[in-house]
Amino acid sequence: MASPCKIASLAGTSLLVVLVLTGCIDSGSGFAVLERDAVVADALPADLPDYADDELEPLSSRFVGEHDGNMLFLAKGKEPGTVCLAVYPNATDWVIGCGGGSAEFGVGGPSGGYIVRPDGAPAPELHREVATNVFARG
Repeated sequence: MASPCKIASLAGTSLLVVLVLTGCIDSGSGFAVLERDAVVADALPADLPDYADDELEPLSSRFVGEHDGNMLFLAKGKEPGTVCLAVYPNATDWVIGCGGGSAEFGVGGPSGGYIVRPDGAPAPELHREVATNVFARG
């Protein structure tokens, strides 16, 4: 017969596995790029206004690429479980949008529209990946 400690340990391990598999415990952001160490190029452009980072954690920003003259940055949102995309063509036409980290969200502005999807998600219909986790129509 198993000891009470062994039974409690097995029960605890089983519960942990269930919580991780059902998504009740965050096993990561779903965006590996946000987990890597930052480099100088990951900093958001210095000429963004102070309020630009109202919804995101600026130190978490990661440069993920360029598309049609737009610099694209992913960052962790200030709300738990959110991810943000900053689209920066210049100091006046920039836009930042945030969404749930495990679901896709869109960001659009004067310089174009983008869809953000977590790691491993296929490209949305009629879209192609233009940067890490970022898709554009075409």
